[in-house]
Amino acid sequence: MKVDWESLKEWLLSACPSSCFYKKGVVDFCVDVTKVLCELEMLIQRVKVMPNPDGRVLDLFFITDCLIYCPVFHFSD
Repeated sequence: MKVDWESLKEWLLSACPSSCFYKKGVVDFCVDVTKVLCELEMLIQRVKVMPNPDGRVLDLFFITDCLIYCPVFHFSD
């Protein structure tokens, strides 16, 4: 599947509330992590982003390894 990552970033930025001052950095990070997880064939179940009082942001990714659903191939010598 071909994903247009820049369009995804733009769409996510437009969906964030305008009062969200950290949204560009969070969206960039989340899309970058999502891209890597997709390349590793991981299925993202849910993402939770929480701001902390000290200004940092906590990102939680709930993922499933898609390879566990693939048949296991055994090779003999």
